[in-house]
Amino acid sequence: MNSSLYKPTDPSIWTGRVDGDGPLHRRYHQVIKPVDLGGKLTPTTDPSWALLGFSSDEGVRRNKGRVGAADGPDAIRKAMASLPVHDSSLKLFDGGDITCANGDLEDAQQILSQHVAGLIRAGYRTCVLGGGHEVAYGHYTGVANALGDQSVGIINIDAHFDLRDDSGGPSSGTPFRQIREDLQSTQRPFRYLCMGIQQCSNTRFLFDRADAWGVEYVMAEDLMGQTGEMVQDKLDWFMEAVDAIYLTICLDVFSASIAPGVSAPNALGLLPRDVTPWLRNIVLSGKLVAMDVAEMNPSLDRDGITARLAGCLLDECFQVSV
Repeated sequence: MNSSLYKPTDPSIWTGRVDGDGPLHRRYHQVIKPVDLGGKLTPTTDPSWALLGFSSDEGVRRNKGRVGAADGPDAIRKAMASLPVHDSSLKLFDGGDITCANGDLEDAQQILSQHVAGLIRAGYRTCVLGGGHEVAYGHYTGVANALGDQSVGIINIDAHFDLRDDSGGPSSGTPFRQIREDLQSTQRPFRYLCMGIQQCSNTRFLFDRADAWGVEYVMAEDLMGQTGEMVQDKLDWFMEAVDAIYLTICLDVFSASIAPGVSAPNALGLLPRDVTPWLRNIVLSGKLVAMDVAEMNPSLDRDGITARLAGCLLDECFQVSV
């Protein structure tokens, strides 16, 4: 393992207001525990989440997007630090960051995969902070390696399929095509549900590819409209068919009015209320073992609103999970 691509978290990032020492006053910066993954990992039997940052925007650069997401993990940490923790049983650890040095995305994804697999084998659920959506390939690979023969369903909340070819090398637009290729090589099914898809964000070729590959998807307008029963039926059917779920949230699924800090801002995007009910249902399935948030670009953010959105979405999942 290339240890030079791993760095422990700077504990000073987790600071914020203090209203008191008791559990009723707790905020994230008071409950999170930094852990150095360069040492021996202590296994856990308690429901615990381990954060990892994936400080990469190399995939965004290869995808001809706007770089800056490599600074996303710390922006999300700072936005989360003062959020209140309403359930004192929440156990949360911060395992530091995987960096992408000299444009070597493939090496960074491999290191991420190895750390994720180690955490899951030790009993933790993983939450990775991006970083471009190239995070998905390394994160999923680690989950799959840890779970062995268990079937893993991917739920991607995103305006894009991210099934592109990689003529310029693997990128933020290719992770789910890469995952499908890996699964095909071992004759395993590709279980992929994408929620929030938009016509203006995908070519006709990508829609045809998704259909040909058996991808399940829900259009953005169906998440916004009065079609909750249809969406719930599809989500329930998908989750029932798998042993475990990997959830990935791409922030460019949201309206640019509330998520400006992304490479590809979305003029017709979703609002948080279109998404949070489905996040709760996914967590409450009891099958969620890993999740991440991708495309957080602080250099394009406005007043930290996108980082705040990312932090609140993760908080929603954490609080429901305990």
